[in-house]
Amino acid sequence: MNEKILFVDDEQNVLDAIRAIYRKIFSIETALGAKEGLAKIAADEYAVVVADMRMPEMDGVEFLSYIKENSPDTVRMMLTGNADLDTAVKAVNNGNIFRFLTKPCPKETMIKMINQAITHYRETTENKKAATIDTLTGLFNRKELEKKLNLENERMQRYHKKDNIAFSVLFIDLDNFKYYNDTFGHGAGDLLLQEFAALLKRLLRTVDFAARFGGDEFVILLPETETEGASTTACRIKEELTENKQFQPELEALLGTTVNIPEKYQLTASIGISECRACKTFDVRQLVEEADNALLEAKCAGKDCFIVWKSGE
Repeated sequence: MNEKILFVDDEQNVLDAIRAIYRKIFSIETALGAKEGLAKIAADEYAVVVADMRMPEMDGVEFLSYIKENSPDTVRMMLTGNADLDTAVKAVNNGNIFRFLTKPCPKETMIKMINQAITHYRETTENKKAATIDTLTGLFNRKELEKKLNLENERMQRYHKKDNIAFSVLFIDLDNFKYYNDTFGHGAGDLLLQEFAALLKRLLRTVDFAARFGGDEFVILLPETETEGASTTACRIKEELTENKQFQPELEALLGTTVNIPEKYQLTASIGISECRACKTFDVRQLVEEADNALLEAKCAGKDCFIVWKSGE
């Protein structure tokens, strides 16, 4: 990883010296004063911010307090030539400062402190990421899905209400999954879930959002996509599953033997599709329920197909 470090000071010569000393050790960026620093924070992600205490537009405590509110994962450090106790206490309490350094700061000390800050940043972000991820498949978990659905709905209501933009949800269930668990063991079932998750990651756009809903069920959020586009995605998922031979080669590799899967137990996917438009006030839980209802219709229709939920049903 190559985390970015931002130094903020109101003296250009100080920033030039910092860049010259540390640019070969860290990924360094600089900002001349608090205003430029805030603009950089708004536009990019930084692992560590080191700010001077004395700046004319906004002092270091106020600046780092803003960083704490708007980029809470960023590790905040203060560098000042006026290291009085009151300033240090104020900085720690208001800005939640990770380290308080005095000028001039020896190179070895600065390197050590930045490395400690990067380690702290990695631990914080990795722990947060772990709380949003399904550990078996590497997809997002159900809790993160609910959060993402709400955020997408809010985004549409705010920016696209007049455009009548839609977003769609796919609710997917792997047909005959129980057969594989019961016949070959849960290790085989886990493999199939992992392979299907990898298939979704390959197929979906970077703006799409895939989550494991539970068991062998998956939910996909497709931003700015109507049911026609969602239907195309559903077709591609089913086609890709067939092209990958329902992961039978991977299953045989795991078991160390060939397997003969009866036709009625082939691993396929039933998919329900629902749509939400920005012009409507919508409960995202209802959107998922409608996709789930469409999925049940697909199951009743004989599995291995997709159904689009019709508004008003």
